Amino acid sequence: MLSLLKKTASARLILSGQQKFLFFLGVLFGMGMGYGQTVSITATDPNASEAGLDPGQFRISVAGAGLFGSVEVFFEVDPASTATSGVDYESLPSSVVVNANIFGDGSADISLNVLQDALFEPNETVILNIAPDASYAIGAGSSATVTITSDDGPGSCPTAPTAPPLDASEPTVFCDVINVDLDNYLTNTTAPPGTVLTWSVDPNPLETDAHLISSNVVDPGSYYGFFYDESNDCASPVLQITLVRNYTPVMDMEETVGSSRCGEGTVTLTALATVEDGSTIAYNWFAAPTGGSSLGTGSSFETPSLTETTSYYVSASANGCVSERVEVVATINETPLAGVPLEDISVCNVSSDEGPNTLDLDDTLIGQDAGTWTVVTDPSDGTLVIGTGKVVDFTGLPSGDYVFEYTTNVAVTPCENTTAQVTVSVLDCVSNEAIDLAVTKQLKDEIAYLLGDPITFIITLENVEGKTVTDIVVSDLLDDAFQYEGHQATLGDYDPATGEWTIDNLAATDATATLEITVISTATGTLQNTATLVSSFPNDDVASNNTATVSLQVNRSQCEDPGTICNIFSPDGDGINDRLTLVDHTAYPNNNFEVFDRYGNSVFQMDRYDSSWDGTGKNGDLPKGTYFYILNLGDGSEVVKGWIQIVRNN
Repeated sequence: MLSLLKKTASARLILSGQQKFLFFLGVLFGMGMGYGQTVSITATDPNASEAGLDPGQFRISVAGAGLFGSVEVFFEVDPASTATSGVDYESLPSSVVVNANIFGDGSADISLNVLQDALFEPNETVILNIAPDASYAIGAGSSATVTITSDDGPGSCPTAPTAPPLDASEPTVFCDVINVDLDNYLTNTTAPPGTVLTWSVDPNPLETDAHLISSNVVDPGSYYGFFYDESNDCASPVLQITLVRNYTPVMDMEETVGSSRCGEGTVTLTALATVEDGSTIAYNWFAAPTGGSSLGTGSSFETPSLTETTSYYVSASANGCVSERVEVVATINETPLAGVPLEDISVCNVSSDEGPNTLDLDDTLIGQDAGTWTVVTDPSDGTLVIGTGKVVDFTGLPSGDYVFEYTTNVAVTPCENTTAQVTVSVLDCVSNEAIDLAVTKQLKDEIAYLLGDPITFIITLENVEGKTVTDIVVSDLLDDAFQYEGHQATLGDYDPATGEWTIDNLAATDATATLEITVISTATGTLQNTATLVSSFPNDDVASNNTATVSLQVNRSQCEDPGTICNIFSPDGDGINDRLTLVDHTAYPNNNFEVFDRYGNSVFQMDRYDSSWDGTGKNGDLPKGTYFYILNLGDGSEVVKGWIQIVRNN
């Protein structure tokens, strides 16, 4: 409990005999001092006045504070007070420290200093209450009142003893425009009998020349409301309403500008606004034209790292007046691409069937933006001409390496245009060495085919020596045993009518090209299909690998007559022929079916077989190969024995 006392600094004491005795009593009976101290308040001078600015006085008293103790006492002005702090009297402190004597008692005085104001008003009160605190108890005198006597000229008006009642919820601060009805600032506009609710621009209600004709006002300033009794030339106390007009900043559109950069990064945006009354302007930046939280403040704003053009929005505010948001654009310009040059480009300078004599320079780049071509290295000493459509004709020009430079022309500041160089080798193509293309062919699926099954042939053309080859023709004409269904080529195209696969250009970087032809078998037996390299430029001089043939066996399906086993199936999970079928098995409800491997071991048995076997045995999937079966249809017919072939891709 001792800690609840708020102590001041102590001083060394020199005591007389009587004081020593009292001190001894204080020590003896003041053990535990700080317990039970009680505070109270009185108005030692309850009357103050505006005349002569006569102050009033409150006194805070403390009892039981212990030997030379001190207590900080807190107090507050009661809301029921009619006088206004800072207008009618000087502001009061929120607490005072009371020092106790040797008996634990003490007091402190608080002056209420009166202020003179221009309003005509009645006598007013200041009520001071002691505020609760854990360090003391409040005695019987917890509140005291000082009355401020008014010295205003009109005195009291019998017909209007009180001022008009204020509605404090109405706004008094406006942006740009004031257009209000002063009557709206009252909770009740009804005037007492014999009086009229009146508004004036002068605090003295008897200055009738200052009375307003209408309660509607459009200018800032102080207005005074009262109930005026014309017959007695008196008025009620005055209610003051002060209207403040602030101004909304105006954005300077010439100075509020975006910025741009080349490629990913941050951009600094700027804003500038002006305000009519010269108030301090604050700026806020947003990501959207309305709503959202502020991203930053200040007249400049650095964006996060951006990869694309982005709009931001800025508003300016002063004294609570906020402008509309203005769009400011952070522009991200892309660096133009000059493209990726192709390598190993060659053309012929001799008219022949061995190669092209012209070249479209735009075809020598990949992914370039718009731009122009110039010649960097010209073995022809100026004879070379870049023609219409960026096409160059090298016929008759000297052999050698020609270097061309491509420069983009679409850069937007601050980006700059970029360049790329392409080297073209001009050759006497008649003397070029021959090339080697190898043709191979295979089946897409190595399975047992039945009549009517789809079959896919894969023809592969290999660029053995890795050279550029043009005008390639490979022949793969289907015979009557195959019905064409479709094809897919990685390069060139296939004509099923002529059987020709044509490839205009096989680049040196193209290791292979493939063609898949899908057909339906229309005949049974051993069938063949052949692909042959017919022509190319340059000519292929290795004939031994220019032809490839694939053979396959096509059988007639055994799955036609009821009660027969479809003895070839491929349980590989592709949804095609995955189960061994007994044709029309529901017609033979009493059948019995059993399968044996080549050693005579039973690997599967089922009564009332329902075409559900997927080629599994007791240890999982059975190996591919030939198996034997015994089928008793249970209808009195002879028992059937036969073979089964399981086809798998592994």
